[in-house]
Amino acid sequence: TPSMMWAVSQACPLRRVYVNGDLNLYEYNSGCCAGYSSGGYLADSVVTGTIYSGSQQQWFTRNTAISSWNGGNWNMVFLGNNGSVPSTHCSNSGGWPMTTIESTPVIAEKPYITL
Repeated sequence: TPSMMWAVSQACPLRRVYVNGDLNLYEYNSGCCAGYSSGGYLADSVVTGTIYSGSQQQWFTRNTAISSWNGGNWNMVFLGNNGSVPSTHCSNSGGWPMTTIESTPVIAEKPYITL
């Protein structure tokens, strides 16, 4: 399966993308462990494969078509997504801490530049 890596920190946005395959939100260090990643934002997108959160934490996904989600550390928030969206779970015991809100309130999208 083709994949894309977006191993970021400090709320680096990924907006209006179509990922035909998996999306890895962290970098795996072969033979060792998951690399550092802490905080990001995915919105107005489509991911046809699995989104792997790995070591990612404080992640926010909004208005995105999610084929499948795998993993979670701290504060994974899903707002107005469709597809295989994780359900809300409030602790590290018996699952990952997730907050899922079904619909997005009316919002004004930020402008962006296209070439």
